Amino acid sequence: MKNAFEKLDDNEKIMLYTTLFILVVGILFLPFCFIFPSATLLFSLLWGWLLGGTISVAAFALLVHQINGLTAEDEKVRFRVMGFHFLRLGLYGIGLVLAAVLMYIGKPWINIFAVVVAYMPIRLFVYFFKRKAKV
Repeated sequence: MKNAFEKLDDNEKIMLYTTLFILVVGILFLPFCFIFPSATLLFSLLWGWLLGGTISVAAFALLVHQINGLTAEDEKVRFRVMGFHFLRLGLYGIGLVLAAVLMYIGKPWINIFAVVVAYMPIRLFVYFFKRKAKV
C-alpha cells in the first residue's frame, strides 16, 4: 500500500490528502446531525462542506490539467486548456450561486458559508506541502 502512495506526484498527493480531510471532517460531523435532528443548520453545514470540498478538489484537478496542457505543443490543446480557467471559475460560482439561491428561496439545504470555508483546505494543503518541500 505504501508503494501506491510513493508513485503519486506532489499534486496527486495534495488532492488525495485534501479529499481525505474533507471526508473525515464530514464523517466526524455526521453524528451531530443525527444527535440533533431538529437543527436543520447542521445538515446544511454538512452539505455545504461536502459541496465546497468537492468543487475545490475538482477545480484543483482542472488547474493541474491546465498547467500540464499549457506546455503542450499542439495549439488546439492549448486553447482548450485556456478554457479550463473559465470552467474552474464557473465551478466556484455555481457552488456559491446554488447555495445562495437555496438560501434566498427559503430552503437552506446548503449553507453558503460552509461552501466558502470548504474552498480553503486545498489552498492550505498546497501551502504547507510546498513549504515542507522547500525545506
